Amino acid sequence: MSSILKGLDANSEYPDLSKITTEVKKAQNIVLFIIDGMGLDSIEQLGKNTILRKNCIQQINSVFPSTTAAAITSFMTGLSPQQHGIT
Repeated sequence: MSSILKGLDANSEYPDLSKITTEVKKAQNIVLFIIDGMGLDSIEQLGKNTILRKNCIQQINSVFPSTTAAAITSFMTGLSPQQHGIT
């Protein structure tokens, strides 16, 4: 979320992922897909010529704890679980 915020010239207290921020700055539209439980290993198993693998810019890591409730709340608020309190 920090990369999206910073790519749109908004503030975030968290570090961004520079490759993603750069892509956001160039974009006219942003579509965010959240696929619960899908990691880079799953994307790589699909094969090199799949749309997900071809468009993979940078690996990201989940929040801790990596539960659905904590992760989705972090996406929606831009805050860490320590700040939003949903684990």
